[in-house]
Amino acid sequence: MKKNMQLLSIKRVFFFLFISLLVTSCSDDESDFTGGDNYITSFRLKQGEALLHTTIHGDSIKLVVPENFTFDGISAAITTSENATLSPSLSEVQAWNIKQTFTVTSYNGSKRTYTYVVEKRSVAHEGNVVLATQADLEAFAAQDINEVNGSLTIGEAEGEATVTSLAPLAKLRKVKYDLIINSTYGGTNLEGLENLESVGAIRINKGTGLEEVNLPQLKDIAQTLYVESSQSKIATINFPKLTNIGGSVTLGSLSTLETLSAPKVEKIWGALNLSSDRSLVELDLSSLKRVDGELNLSDISKITNVDGLKALEFIGGKFTLDNLSAVENLDGLKALSYVGGDFWMYRLPLITRLNGFSSLKEVRGTLTIYSVPFESFSDFSSLKRVPRLAIKNNDALKDVNISNLENLTSMEFEGIKNEATLTGKEIFPGYINVTTSNILIKGIKEVDRLRYYINIPDQDRTLDIEKVNGDFTLLVYGLTGSFNLPRLTEIGGKLDIQIQNKITLDLSALKKLGSLKAEGVNVDILALPVLETVKGDFNITTANYQSNMSDVQAPKLQSVGGMFALCGFSSYYSNKYITDLNGFSSLKSVGSIKIQHNMMLTSFKGIEGVISSLEAAQWKVSGNGYDPTYQDMENGLWDKP
Repeated sequence: MKKNMQLLSIKRVFFFLFISLLVTSCSDDESDFTGGDNYITSFRLKQGEALLHTTIHGDSIKLVVPENFTFDGISAAITTSENATLSPSLSEVQAWNIKQTFTVTSYNGSKRTYTYVVEKRSVAHEGNVVLATQADLEAFAAQDINEVNGSLTIGEAEGEATVTSLAPLAKLRKVKYDLIINSTYGGTNLEGLENLESVGAIRINKGTGLEEVNLPQLKDIAQTLYVESSQSKIATINFPKLTNIGGSVTLGSLSTLETLSAPKVEKIWGALNLSSDRSLVELDLSSLKRVDGELNLSDISKITNVDGLKALEFIGGKFTLDNLSAVENLDGLKALSYVGGDFWMYRLPLITRLNGFSSLKEVRGTLTIYSVPFESFSDFSSLKRVPRLAIKNNDALKDVNISNLENLTSMEFEGIKNEATLTGKEIFPGYINVTTSNILIKGIKEVDRLRYYINIPDQDRTLDIEKVNGDFTLLVYGLTGSFNLPRLTEIGGKLDIQIQNKITLDLSALKKLGSLKAEGVNVDILALPVLETVKGDFNITTANYQSNMSDVQAPKLQSVGGMFALCGFSSYYSNKYITDLNGFSSLKSVGSIKIQHNMMLTSFKGIEGVISSLEAAQWKVSGNGYDPTYQDMENGLWDKP
């Protein structure tokens, strides 16, 4: 009995120990639960049986749906941390198509905020799309496609109108490659493409009924914009948000085009060609800073200014302003500083000042100004670099000062009727070509090559040129007084002279010549009083159908490296006045002799000194008043018996 009582006592002790441990254990578990978790652990949206694509990243929840997705019939299931609460509750959410926030509050009161956003992604069609008929277009539009990853062609190249409205395409945002509008599109505008933001290229072919091209949301044309001219009725082209054109723009012979507006375009990566758009009166490319290719504005008869290009700074290729008959000034080009090719101004009848180019610093090609009645080249006040300059058909020109040009190597003047002055530094390392122009040359003493063709009546002309390193061509027509080169001492190349009317020619300082070709030189006496050497030929036509020299005088000439020739044009046009060659009394050396068709020439004594430098085969004399043979000259028979 006593033993049983002891066992019972032991059991009771163990029982109380177990209960104590159990209580202690439970007490420890309660102290581990702090109630601080405040997470959304699951976020699900369903439309019918379809589970929508949602992601949780950090404190952001994103729902991704197609751009044309509708949010009807959405149900939601959100799971949070244990004992946490969600605000707003699911029953309080009014719409799932807008941004909103959810706050999760933990058991202990700490809060975490999640932001829910919807991202709409385009529905794309892979490959090219041809919508030849209205039915094709409506069937395509029914697919709610936002992007075409290919080209989109509307209509066919020929035939009657098969597409009448683009309105069903209002969801279209992007065409990766070409958007082509063909002639069987019968609409007058592009309504339906008003949400188009990006295209690879736009091509509007001939024969459409379009009167307006307006794409109000278009921001980018990756390549070209081309509108074919034939049968065009387009009056307005408007791209109010367009900022970039990745290729060229060609809008040519659009006879009805009145307005071209793309005020936010900053760069055209290719060329800009606006030609024969005869009705254009409003041009707004007012943000355009750069055209990487050529820029052509030509045959536009109604536009009165180019202010629509006021931001233009850079043209990478050729720049043409041609036949802009109503343009009154070029002030809209005051920002232009660089032209990377030729710059051609042609037929601008109202332009009397070129101060619109006050910022232009460099032209990489030829600067040609043709039929533009400006007065002074100094309007190009900042121009430093241009390799070639041509000014033609300008009766108003007064002065051309090239002193500030650093790399000019060629100048051409043609059809400058009134007297104008060309001024430059003493040495011009290039070519000056004056053709049928009244140009005075001041300051320039040395030039590489010179062609001077003057055709003015009843005037004398003096040039202060001192040296021509290469060829010098002198053509004098109309002048009846004198042509004077009183300071010219040396010509390194060929001197080629033609003189129509009988005048006095002053070459009184010329000492050295590369060669001489004087054909049709209508002077009484061709005098070269200080000429000493001629490296090449010395070739003078002593008579032709309009001229007959009485003498040629070069008393200090000692050597001619090539042929020495004094010839009438033919036996019919023979020289009638030259009787001797005493004007060459110092001549000692020539390469060969050719003296022909001088009917009164009877004395060769003036060139007796050259015989020792010749062989018989190098002596050609005929058709003169006396024709001594080589042997006759060796024998001293230089006068006619």
